[in-house]
Amino acid sequence: LSEYVNVKIPIIPWKDFGLPHLPYAANPLYLFVSFSGETKEILSGLKAALDLTAHPLMGIVIGGGTLEKLGKEHQIPLATFPQQDLMPRQATGSMFYAALGIIKAALAEITITDARNAVAPKKLVPEATKIATDIQGKQVVIYGTKNTNYAAYFWKTHLEETAKMLCFTNSIPEIDHNEI
Repeated sequence: LSEYVNVKIPIIPWKDFGLPHLPYAANPLYLFVSFSGETKEILSGLKAALDLTAHPLMGIVIGGGTLEKLGKEHQIPLATFPQQDLMPRQATGSMFYAALGIIKAALAEITITDARNAVAPKKLVPEATKIATDIQGKQVVIYGTKNTNYAAYFWKTHLEETAKMLCFTNSIPEIDHNEI
């Protein structure tokens, strides 16, 4: 990601209720992302941000729901995408590029390289089909490093949600202490 997006501020994923404690951030950008627009943790974070006396920069990426209604009501920049027949993990690309659009609009000094042509998904179908066949009915464990843990977690949740198979992840070097 860092080779495509030049953001010189910390990006902190937050998967809990409320907002993270950011004493070092004078004017943070809160980006609320929810496929359904009904994720309780995300709604809690938005409501906490709206309760702050100094309203921070905010943006919302959603496929609809309560989050969209609140965003419109409070005039928060929205990036929407059609849910169609997608499962949440299948909309990751749409949500990612929508989030980049909001970040670019809020922080004009960053640069984003157009990476749409860097990967040709149709060329990957044969290999993806082979991998899917090879792991069918097996226990999948995905290891990442400090730079790839989010990708490992993405694949774990993607396989669990779309293929309905239980997966596990861990990271190197942590596995040296707990699994090996």
